[in-house]
Amino acid sequence: MKKIYLDRKFLFGLYCYVIQVQLSIDRALHADWEYWVLYFSKRTSVEDVLKSLERKSTGELDPASLGSLNTAVHSSLFCRLMAIFNKDFLTSRELEAIYSRLYKFNELLKMPEVQDENTLVKLRMDLCFIGKAIQYHIRSTDLKKIKYVEHFNQNEMFDERNVSIEKVVGGEWLE
Repeated sequence: MKKIYLDRKFLFGLYCYVIQVQLSIDRALHADWEYWVLYFSKRTSVEDVLKSLERKSTGELDPASLGSLNTAVHSSLFCRLMAIFNKDFLTSRELEAIYSRLYKFNELLKMPEVQDENTLVKLRMDLCFIGKAIQYHIRSTDLKKIKYVEHFNQNEMFDERNVSIEKVVGGEWLE
């Protein structure tokens, strides 16, 4: 299992993006599909995120492989302990799992109508597990900021508190 060292801002931005997508999928289950697609057309492009992941990868990323979530999320105890001291990396398995799920999300956005609910729920659950895997590599000071990331169909009472990924991360995070 190879470590891929990443810029701190990129890793935190990626974590925020995964959280934003999985929360938005949850809200999309009870909303019009075209509004959900429109929402993401005005946000950070998933294609740009995929390109950044490809550039940072040490090998070829295959979206069809759907990297094993079990090995990505339940990294070895050694990797978790290493994450305590050196936060700014993902393992190659984690990167592959993230890439494949975001690729699947990108394919969903291109579809003209809503998919069956089970497909969306499964993707959301996969993204929850992936978020947990990334979380081990994020500094605790950054984790406190995640609750303010905007998402689709969020509570209007909190609109002024919820901000874009760029504001939470502190600038442009994609390279």
